[in-house]
Amino acid sequence: MNAAPSMQISAIQKGSFRSREVNLLCPTMSGGHLSKDFFELIKAIGESKSKQEEDKIIQGEVQVLKRKLSEPNIPSEENERNVYCKKVGYMACSLFLNGDDELMLLLINTMQRDLGSSNFLETCAALSAITQLVNSEMIPAILPLVTKLLTHPSGCSIQHFFRLSPDSVADDVQQDVRRALCDPDPAVMGASLNLLRDIIRSDSESCKDLVPSLVNILKQIIEHRLPREFDYHRMPAPWLQVNLVNLLGMLGEGDQDVSAQVYDIIQETMRRADTGVNAGYSVVYECVKCAAKLYPSHTLLEQSAASISKFLQSDSHNLKYLGVTGLAMIITVNPEYAREHQLKVVECLEDPG
Repeated sequence: MNAAPSMQISAIQKGSFRSREVNLLCPTMSGGHLSKDFFELIKAIGESKSKQEEDKIIQGEVQVLKRKLSEPNIPSEENERNVYCKKVGYMACSLFLNGDDELMLLLINTMQRDLGSSNFLETCAALSAITQLVNSEMIPAILPLVTKLLTHPSGCSIQHFFRLSPDSVADDVQQDVRRALCDPDPAVMGASLNLLRDIIRSDSESCKDLVPSLVNILKQIIEHRLPREFDYHRMPAPWLQVNLVNLLGMLGEGDQDVSAQVYDIIQETMRRADTGVNAGYSVVYECVKCAAKLYPSHTLLEQSAASISKFLQSDSHNLKYLGVTGLAMIITVNPEYAREHQLKVVECLEDPG
């Protein structure tokens, strides 16, 4: 008989305690320290009548939190701040850590997550950090994610990997470069040329089949087929022209068959670049260097010597210096081309400037 009243009193005390617990939270909420959702959760738990009801409330809240965490609709201000902080963090790591630091192991997961992020700003931040922080031991964990993102930033990252450990990336990197050369974005194509240069230096034979593609790309550039934003002083993409001519010179050096495929495009590039502006002079100079590397062509060397004479006759000391340097390259192939420029070279030596 006494057991029932005792249980009732216990239940009343329990309910009273929960009511006091919720009441104690009310002033805190009114002070702005708790969100409304959190207060409602605590209130619901406090008012539950059984352990099963409490568990049901908690499980429901867990599902709500999972759904909210998976939602991409992060406020733009918060998202902007997250990226801002992440970039600062990567910058700090680049300044204070080196590739062999033990703390680098902690960065691998962060880099992998950012490389797979749908936010391109996070991906770019990770790619920028990779070129300064990743060591050869980290390449296997990072490389698969980077190759999926082969645009100009990731191309720079792969170039960093190739310089660190050529053997670990050699199998995949050529296919990635070939794919990037065909990219419709000229910036991506241009970024791949730097990596291609490193590959040619290590194994030029494996890249000689790319000569027709490089010739075709250079032809499109000099014919103004690229968007106008790549022009500089009305010169079509001069930096891309310089890189392409340089690569053709490396691939055709001492190879008669490859050189024969290159002669015409080098002559046409040199002719179109002769505009009297500095950007044009840089392209012409690179063409002269290329002509000196290729299997000798009398026609191409004649055109190169004629172009060099304009450098030597210029009032600019920088252009005169390039003229002398270019002439020195040509005469290593055929000393006869030095005769008509002897007086100009002597004048350069006597010039007090």
